[in-house]
Amino acid sequence: MAPFLFLIVAQGLSGLVKQATRKNLLSGIKIGDKKVEVDLLQFADDTLFCANQTCRILYALRLY
Repeated sequence: MAPFLFLIVAQGLSGLVKQATRKNLLSGIKIGDKKVEVDLLQFADDTLFCANQTCRILYALRLY
C-alpha cells in the first residue's frame, strides 16, 4: 500500500509544479545550448527542485 500512496503523492507534486510553471509562479533553470528548462527531477523516491532562489516558489507550492 505504501508504494502506491507514494506514487499518488509524487503525481500530485508533479501536477502542482506544472500548474505553478504555467502561471509563471515557478521558473526552472535552463540547461545546455538549447536552454531546456528543468524545474523538477524525480527518480524512484528522490525529488529535486531546480529553480531560482526565492521564497515565491515555496508559496506557489503552498509549503511556505
